[in-house]
Parts: sequence; structure tokens; C-alpha cells
Amino acid sequence: MPNKRTFVFTDRALRGLPTPPKPQQVDYSDAKSRGLGIRISYGGKRVFNVVYTNRAGKRQRVTLGEFGRLEDGKLPLAEARTRAQALLGEVARKYDPAAELRVQRRAPTMRMLATDFIAMQHKRGKKSAAQQEERLNRDVLPVLGEVQARKVTRGDIKSLLSGITDRPAPVLANRVHGLIRTMFNYAIEEETFGLETNPADRLAKHMNPEQGRDRWLSLDEIRRYWMALDEEPLAAAAALRLCLLSGQRQANILGMSVDQLALEDRLWIIPAGTTKTNKPYKVPLSAAVIGIVQARISEL
Repeated sequence: MPNKRTFVFTDRALRGLPTPPKPQQVDYSDAKSRGLGIRISYGGKRVFNVVYTNRAGKRQRVTLGEFGRLEDGKLPLAEARTRAQALLGEVARKYDPAAELRVQRRAPTMRMLATDFIAMQHKRGKKSAAQQEERLNRDVLPVLGEVQARKVTRGDIKSLLSGITDRPAPVLANRVHGLIRTMFNYAIEEETFGLETNPADRLAKHMNPEQGRDRWLSLDEIRRYWMALDEEPLAAAAALRLCLLSGQRQANILGMSVDQLALEDRLWIIPAGTTKTNKPYKVPLSAAVIGIVQARISEL
């Protein structure tokens, strides 16, 4: 077992290095490979590193990997020496790998970009912001969230979209593609995410052309749907029946309030701020709709 901090590293010698007591860690240097060292932590982990002096005269340390067998996903001594030599060659060419690693650790990830993008969408009053946030959290960030935004490739995006298409959900894949492209355009405009080009540009649609939806419920299907709602909670059943009878969006049905109703004129006036066109809608109300609405009002 070596009794000094600098010696010729061998596999046997490295395995025999003593484990320091908590919370200490001990550094050793290889007498055979300039700059190569190993740090032993109190937990017993042995990690190779390279120590060098940068152009400003400051000592820098770059971690190479944990000592061990390659088949165990670790770094053998011979490979550590090869990597140390290559890294010091880059240092000789005025490259500072430690500084580059610090920049990379600070580089914004896709999750950070998504957070900024959604905040901007809400600030601009985009009605789609909540849906965009849901799609990002469900379909994009679980796959690419921790990847640096500037390192996302066309291949990464194609793989992500192919996975959505294979569910199968090709229309959703197109929507997610458009969302990612818009988000990257925002990143380029902001000039704070290290992006100069949009990796989501010029990717083929996953359903081209998209098929229009022209399916209507038959009278028998409507009857069975209506009867099935008897098994649901009263509030949910009422909302779903109003959607069916009025043809209005679920969000507007759920946002309906008494002050929007002119029951004597058989009208429901949906405010401009809640419609897709940002204009108020006047929705004629049938007797069936009025009956459901009045029942709900009396229950409140």
C-alpha cells in the first residue's frame, strides 16, 4: 500500500488505498501520468481527475470518472491515463475544460426554457397557455426536460414526435411539433438560451394532411349517452348535457355564471375574454337547456 501522495498508479495500489474517516477526502497523484490524480472519499469511492493550470494561472480540476471496470460502467486506469493525456493536450492549445464545464452546468435546460416560455404566454394573455403547459409537462419535458436547450437536435425532436405518433396520436404529434417550434423561436428571439437555429424547423408532419372530423352521434347514441349520464354526479351530468345541447366548449360551460344568463330572452351571453375569437357570443337557449340551468341554480 502506498504511503505517500504521489506514486505510480497500478490497479492493485488504487484498490488498496485507505478510506479516510468522515468527512475527509484524500487526493493522490500519478507519478507516471502528468496531471492525473484520484480522490478517495470517506464513503470509499475512488474518482479519477485531472489537475492543470489555466491561462490565468489558476489550478483547475476536471473529474474523469470513478475508478473500476469498464463492464461495470466505470473507468479503468489505462483509459483514465489516455483521457488525461488528451485533456492536457487541449489545455496546451489554450482550451480550458473546467471553464467549459461551468458554462455547460449553467446553460439553460429545456425545462428552464419551457418555464420562461409559458410565463411569457400567460403574460401576453394567450388563452392556449394552460394547454401548452399541459402538453409540455406531459409529452416533452419527461423526455427532454433536463437536456440543455442549445443541445437539442432534430433527431431528438423526431424521436419524441415518433413516440407520440406510435401511441397512436399523429394529430397530437403535429400539435406538439408546432409548440416546440414556437418555443424555440421564442428562445432565439430572447438570445439567452444559446440558440441560433431552430431544430424543429422543416420536420415533416406526422399526419399530412390531417383528417377533418366529420363524425356525428346517431340518435340512438345520443339516447344511450343521455341515459348513461344518470349514473354520474349531478353537476358533471348537467355540464355534459349542456355541452351536448348547446354545442358550446366545455370550458365555457364550466365557466357559466348567472350574470351571463338572460333567461327571459332565452339567451346565454358568453363574455369576449373567454371565447376563441375574443368576441362575445350570444347563444340561444332551448327549453331543455333552460330547464337544466334553472335546476342547477336552485341547487346552489
